[in-house]
Amino acid sequence: MNSHVSGESFVLLSPGTLQEIVLAPTALGTPVSVKPRGLADDETAPVDRIATGEAMRPPAPTDVLAERAADGGLLLRWTRRSRLGWLWPDGTELPLGESVEKYRVTLEGSAAALTYETLEPQLSISAEALGAFFGTVSVSVVQIGDFAQSRPISLSVDLAA
Repeated sequence: MNSHVSGESFVLLSPGTLQEIVLAPTALGTPVSVKPRGLADDETAPVDRIATGEAMRPPAPTDVLAERAADGGLLLRWTRRSRLGWLWPDGTELPLGESVEKYRVTLEGSAAALTYETLEPQLSISAEALGAFFGTVSVSVVQIGDFAQSRPISLSVDLAA
């Protein structure tokens, strides 16, 4: 709330009032026109937007951690998230919401870049593969979904330490 100012407009939504607009995957990148339906909305003009498919994009992984292995390699771990919900009923993990669990991990340094794909929320990178890097390396992880990839989560890792 600290980023808002006094007198700023806002919308109060009641639970259950928002409706999903279902579009075919082929609609991605095309213009769509949406007109609100509610009290006093008879004269409201439609809003035109490009369908970006944001709801089809899996949420970015979270809590990415990097740990140096005893052999000089790097172990990366992260927590996956699901498009199907945010609560863990009865302490069980939610289904992924994708046909397969898959991630793309990219390491970028001043002199090299490497990209890996993995089917689990962790990746072990050998000391030999890290030999092309020195100093600080940027690590980004995205989840690859059925229709789109997540936004990246990134961290910097100092390989000299």
